Amino acid sequence: TATIPIIGPTAQIYGPTEVCAFETATYTTDKYHGTSYNWTIPDGSGTIISDANSNVVTVTWGPGPIGTLELDIFSDFLGCGAAGSLPVEIKPDLQIFGQTAYCAGDFASFSTNHPGNLTWTLDFPGSTPFVGNTASGTLGLPAGTYQLCATPDDPSLYCVDSACIFFTIFEIDPPLAIDGPLEICPGETYNYY
Repeated sequence: TATIPIIGPTAQIYGPTEVCAFETATYTTDKYHGTSYNWTIPDGSGTIISDANSNVVTVTWGPGPIGTLELDIFSDFLGCGAAGSLPVEIKPDLQIFGQTAYCAGDFASFSTNHPGNLTWTLDFPGSTPFVGNTASGTLGLPAGTYQLCATPDDPSLYCVDSACIFFTIFEIDPPLAIDGPLEICPGETYNYY
């Protein structure tokens, strides 16, 4: 007995349909002996980084938001072929922007690439999460390193549910000495160093 493959008009593509921006993913299709494979990304939304002429292909996706992987197969033995297309949603990373080093009492401001509201949480005992598009204010925290995290109102828009940034607050040492006159008269100007 002989097994003869049946190639339908649509080539099935198996692999993730949601990826992160710049993620590498592997896609496969059914393997038929004596069949040629040709994988392409016609919209330029990614780069094929492995052999595009086998039943398995590896793709590094670009920034998105949508990509399309296409496949053409042809069997010389059967004299027929098939084509398939797989749309892929390419999700961006959620990013927090802001400085990572401050002096005690500085004004700090953090923002993200999310246009809507976020829930901000600070890893400091007694801090309360708050909702807003940005996180800003005067740093009244003691010297140390802190983690600030942001969770968007719709986490499904991003590759990760939340993003975090570490920042450090440095204590400024008081001056060792102040030099200047010890006795002054009202209404006069004096210089101190």
